[in-house]
Amino acid sequence: MCYQDCQLLEGRRFAFLNSDLIIFNVTVHDQGNYTCETMYTYNGKQYNISRDVSLTVEVSPPKRPPEISYPRNNSIEVELGSQVTVDCNTTGADGYEVFWTGNGVYIDVLYMSRIFASPYE
Repeated sequence: MCYQDCQLLEGRRFAFLNSDLIIFNVTVHDQGNYTCETMYTYNGKQYNISRDVSLTVEVSPPKRPPEISYPRNNSIEVELGSQVTVDCNTTGADGYEVFWTGNGVYIDVLYMSRIFASPYE
């Protein structure tokens, strides 16, 4: 049997595998002292054995959204007929998809007539 702060652990979030306690979908309410109990018989006499474990639940700070550091002013001037490379410099974009749109249309190919898009590195 296992207890949290003297309360018997019951419910679908708790499972017992062999002598292990498994807690699914841990929340801050699971923080506390846990006690595992068993019985031991020696010379015809039963003894209760228990072990206490303190569980601390760490709450991670919310993940900050990525930031686009360039271009800053949302406007780039170029001469008619020239070639332009528009950089998109991001910080904190690991795990996020960075993509381009042109006039509100998603650019989903590496070469589209006059527009070149390179994959995010």
